Amino acid sequence: MFGIKLKEARANAKLSQIELGKELGVGNTTISNWEKGIAKPDIDTIEDICSVLSVSPNYFFKKRDPFAITLEQKDFIKRYKELDSHGKEMVDMVLDKEYERSTKDNVVGFPQMVAESPVEYNAGLNAAHERTDIEVTDEMIQHDDDIMDGDDF
Repeated sequence: MFGIKLKEARANAKLSQIELGKELGVGNTTISNWEKGIAKPDIDTIEDICSVLSVSPNYFFKKRDPFAITLEQKDFIKRYKELDSHGKEMVDMVLDKEYERSTKDNVVGFPQMVAESPVEYNAGLNAAHERTDIEVTDEMIQHDDDIMDGDDF
């Protein structure tokens, strides 16, 4: 877990393994080993890592809080705070609309493409199916050969 978080924090700081290694006085192989979980830095080095990457030690050791923000989200918040009032208004408007769209109970969306077959995938689609709420008579059924015989054509 430490290695994954180190890699995430390093990427967020836009540093390569070589650059972080230079900042810490270690080789990029050492950084790579830390990120892969092969080795771990000592406590003094962790303090230096936190300083260079602008994260707290809790970032590396605290269990993931479902309400905690990621470094990427922290960056979004930082950039949001730097917007002028018009920019913030625009972001708020888009966020409100997207939140509304994605949380509606009655939104009909396409299922994710994880089905084993096209038939299974299309099972989630409801368009062009026979109605089940009414009794269908022969007069109501339109055949392919008379589809364009109506008054509208």
